[in-house]
Amino acid sequence: MAKAKHIKGARKGKGTKGNKGKGMKAMAKLRMKKKQQEQQAQREGPSRIEGALEYLSKWSRRDEEEVDWKFNKVKQATLLRFWPDRQKVPSDVFSQQLLPYLKSLPETGLERTIAQARAIVENASASATQEVDAQGAEDENDSEEARQLAAESSALRKIRHARALKVIAALLQET
Repeated sequence: MAKAKHIKGARKGKGTKGNKGKGMKAMAKLRMKKKQQEQQAQREGPSRIEGALEYLSKWSRRDEEEVDWKFNKVKQATLLRFWPDRQKVPSDVFSQQLLPYLKSLPETGLERTIAQARAIVENASASATQEVDAQGAEDENDSEEARQLAAESSALRKIRHARALKVIAALLQET
C-alpha cells in the first residue's frame, strides 16, 4: 500500500505543521516578552514608589504611638534604587526623611549607598566634561528641541550630582 506524499513529508519534517509550530513558538515568545515587560513596569511603577515613600513616612514617625512601622526589604531596596531621581523622591522627602533614614542603615548598607553616590558623582563629572566638549563642536544649525533636551539632561544630571554629594556628606559624617 502506497502512502500519500503529504504523510511522508510530514514525517520528514516538511509538512505544514512544522511551520505552524514555529509561528506559535514565536507568538508565545512575544507574549512572554510582553508579559515580562509589563511585570517590570509594575515593579518600578508608581505604586511601588508610592509604597516606598509611605514606608519612609511611617519610618520618620515611628516613635509616635499610632504609627505601626515595620521593616520591609523590598521598600528599602526601592528607596535605595531611586533616591537620586527627583521625580520619584521629591526634594522635601529626600532632605527631611530619606537622609535620616540612610544614616540609620547598617554598615554594609551605608557602604553600598556611599559607593552608589560616588559612582553618580564620577558619572556626572565625566558627562559634564563630555557635554562641554560637545558644545564646542555644535553647529549653529542645531534645532531648538535638541538644545532644550540637552539643557534638561544637564539639569537632571546636576540634581543627581547634588543629591549624591549630600548623601556622601551625610553618611560619611556618621562613620
